[in-house]
Amino acid sequence: MRIVYNNSSDNSTLGSLEYTDIPVTLLPNLHGKKHPVFSQHHFAGESNLHWEVVNITQSQSEITVDLSASPQKHNNFGYYSTVSRQLKPSTRLLKPWTIVRVDFSHHSECHQLGKSPQPNHEYLASRLPGELHKLRPCIVLKKDGDTTQIIPLSTKTYNEKVASSIALSKLSFNKLPKNMRDDTSYALLHMISTVSSYRIYPLDGADGHTLDYNKQQELCSSDIQAIETGLAQRFSSKIKQHLASKDQQLESKSAEIKGLKARQYTDNQRYQEQLAELDKREQFIRLLGDEMDVHHDDLDMVMSELKASLTT
Repeated sequence: MRIVYNNSSDNSTLGSLEYTDIPVTLLPNLHGKKHPVFSQHHFAGESNLHWEVVNITQSQSEITVDLSASPQKHNNFGYYSTVSRQLKPSTRLLKPWTIVRVDFSHHSECHQLGKSPQPNHEYLASRLPGELHKLRPCIVLKKDGDTTQIIPLSTKTYNEKVASSIALSKLSFNKLPKNMRDDTSYALLHMISTVSSYRIYPLDGADGHTLDYNKQQELCSSDIQAIETGLAQRFSSKIKQHLASKDQQLESKSAEIKGLKARQYTDNQRYQEQLAELDKREQFIRLLGDEMDVHHDDLDMVMSELKASLTT
């Protein structure tokens, strides 16, 4: 089996590999071209290391892979940490609740000379149907050195009917390009994964330039709260019950506070009415005191005690 790598820009041969006693090989699945597939190769005379897989064809004698030079626009978080700053990968740069891009690799298919490519159902070292694949935006949930826990995002409209999908607001994408704000993005709680920190890249900003490592897009507070509630409901029934109990207690306390405020308003109103009535009668009491030759200091003390009694 011979595999030839061609440069699609000028149809020149970049390099080739020839295998013996290997009847089947795995190559990227390009059916549908739903997303770009990238590969790394160092060919003699070529400075570029990163290539986009444009097309794969096969004949009776060889398989041809057409590549297009695709310079890497930016380093991933792990590379940036260990090479540029000599830090442990992602211990500082990857922050919870930020949106990043994760390379989950690609699905593969089986190529055999003289036969059509077949879906990969038996070579378990490669990605299989149902598993995450391609470059995908994700939310950083928790970082721990070389590994990071992430929540994948998707804009598929059917996710709005999936209980474990949380719709995110546009506020959480205000730093990102317009195409990421056009459609509603859903956080896929049922697809939470732990990946190598070296698979994680920063996203591009609204102006097309890569966001600085310390200026990544963060979720708004309402989306964070919605995801935290969704995680509790999905992964812990006890927490769900606890949250429901706390919600009931909160509603009860709110009703109690509302009642106390209403009672306080009524009591204050009644006090002001009684105080006004006492002010009206104060003149009569003082006139009566003068007729009975009561000292003014004694009258002042009586009036103070009457007013004080209204508050008890």
